Amino acid sequence: MATPNLIVGYESALDYWRAVRAADIEPDLDPTSGKVIGAMPLALAQRAARGIAACCTEPPLQIVVPDKHHRHNCPAIENRVFKGPLRSRQLTSIGSDISICNAEPLFCQLGVCTPLIDLALIGFELCGSYGVLSNGDDTVAYGLQPLTTIADLKNYAEGAKALDIKGSGKALQALSLATDGSASPRESEIGTFLSLSRARGGAGLGGFVMNRSIKVPPEMSVIVGSKSLKPDFLWEQPKLVLEYDSDEFHLDAAQKSRDEARRRVFENLGYTVKCLTSDILVDNAKLNAFISELESAVSPRRRTPSDAMLKTRAATRERLFGKERVFPR
Repeated sequence: MATPNLIVGYESALDYWRAVRAADIEPDLDPTSGKVIGAMPLALAQRAARGIAACCTEPPLQIVVPDKHHRHNCPAIENRVFKGPLRSRQLTSIGSDISICNAEPLFCQLGVCTPLIDLALIGFELCGSYGVLSNGDDTVAYGLQPLTTIADLKNYAEGAKALDIKGSGKALQALSLATDGSASPRESEIGTFLSLSRARGGAGLGGFVMNRSIKVPPEMSVIVGSKSLKPDFLWEQPKLVLEYDSDEFHLDAAQKSRDEARRRVFENLGYTVKCLTSDILVDNAKLNAFISELESAVSPRRRTPSDAMLKTRAATRERLFGKERVFPR
């Protein structure tokens, strides 16, 4: 009797892709992996153990099944019913009998069990240039290739939504907050806050792109030593740049000089430049004032936020950036 193929999904698949991206390795595509010539095929428990090791995850291994009748009877496996499309292009084989869900179906699966803000952050991560390792201490790897794009995630989620697949609706909501190009977890948190509606506690100032190159004229390139610049956040209309400085109080002189040169070039190119610092993110009053400045540039006719909106914003700010710490003004 042929052994059933194990399709890894949900958090176990997320752990796999995080590990593969951070290690900069190709998946194991050897069809004989896990087998011994002349021996019987691996038992279900053995294949589950192999899958757990390959995914760098903790047991139980989350396995996708089409319905309850296809559940695997194994203590090391958690069966998760997912009725969304899982064709060959949506799966990556790591052997003859184990496959991993690719990012597109995976994102919809996570929509079933992941809060909206956390799901948006995962969207930023999958489509950005960093990865958060699932090793318990939130180690971050930088300079990675994106695993997918927001457009590809949306295409799958829209198809799944048409089929009434669970998780697809929340996936689309989360993708409305995310964009390609994030370079760090903090940038993703800021991006989520900016995109969230004011009713949900955000700034309601979406429509930006992240880390997209702007060509620098030759006469200005000598100022920054580069032919292009990548602003952290850019609203192409009305030509607004937002730069995040990670720690206002511990930047050395050289870094301050580079930041100032970037701002001069942006301004010479006709952009308005706003600088967001870490002390603003942890101070409700400072953050509200900063958002008012952005609103004046992006959406000048917007009404003043209500007290209820500001209260919700304070809770969202704490959720994303930590407990409030008021610095001297």
